Amino acid sequence: MHIYCVGGAVRDAFLGRPVLDTDYVVVGCREEEFARTYPRARKVGQSHPVFLLRGRQYTVSAAQNIDQDLLGRDLTVNALALDQSGYLYTHPLAVSDLAHRWLRPVRAENFFADPLRVIRAARFKACLPEFRPAPELLSLMTRVASAGMLDRIAPERVGREVRLACGGSKPGNFLRLLACTTCLHPWLNELLRADRKRSARIMDRLAGRELRVWMALVHSLEDASARTAGCVPDSMSAERAGALGRRLRLPNTMTAAGRLAAAWSQTAAHYDRLAPEHRVALLLDLQAQGLMEDFWSLIRAVHGHDHFSRAQADLRTIRGVRLPPEWRNLGRRSGEYLHYLRCRSLQP
Repeated sequence: MHIYCVGGAVRDAFLGRPVLDTDYVVVGCREEEFARTYPRARKVGQSHPVFLLRGRQYTVSAAQNIDQDLLGRDLTVNALALDQSGYLYTHPLAVSDLAHRWLRPVRAENFFADPLRVIRAARFKACLPEFRPAPELLSLMTRVASAGMLDRIAPERVGREVRLACGGSKPGNFLRLLACTTCLHPWLNELLRADRKRSARIMDRLAGRELRVWMALVHSLEDASARTAGCVPDSMSAERAGALGRRLRLPNTMTAAGRLAAAWSQTAAHYDRLAPEHRVALLLDLQAQGLMEDFWSLIRAVHGHDHFSRAQADLRTIRGVRLPPEWRNLGRRSGEYLHYLRCRSLQP
């Protein structure tokens, strides 16, 4: 049995970046032997023999040796391994590609065997923006998409890559790379008609906050030529954003935030001209979901308008409204009258 530290941890150490996650591969044994040797290890992989032990992930490889295992990986810059003595094993191009900042596939068949690697490649471009996709990677991503292979990926796996990309230092690169290689279908269909260049720029402006970047990704799911400057929420875009979040099996909080961003992002640019009933609806929705700061940061990034202070003041005003005693405990009538009072409190 031989255990190696592999992948991103070795790559990031090589690049002088913080090492956040450390994964290990076990070569030269069966999973039963690993389980006997480490009885406290808990198996978490269903389709692959993956174990958790003391907070670290161990994958029992079917490869005969570490060199064979590295040939089964996605990108050359991830095909690195350190043994327990500190000896480095690499793909023949790994060190050169790290030095010259290339994202290059190890082998084409690896992407066809696991098409998620197409989405991962775009995620790495978001998290390692200084790296350039090699021409063969661009061609391979397009080929995998054209072959209809992306349909076969489990939704949860795609959703995880989307979230990791949203946490990248230049998250707009995720959208850019998937778009230029025709890889938006089927998982990000709602973005096919959107102004992707603009969305990618806004994602980059909000880098460092996963939720805000996700809101930027889905804030406008319509053709730019069809966009109107209306003062009512866009319910159709909200439904599209919700469908996208559900398809990717994202947490309910992210899906709800995406719906809200898509519904109100264009309308909120004209916050000072909104009818009181729309301002009340928006502010109460933001408060209920805890998105006041995130939402107005998005609006500032999208439109350049800073309405946060006024929105906070308006929220304090409507929260201070109280029903007269004679209007309490009247069911729906109480709610309607409270809404009326709140709207009236925001009138000039």
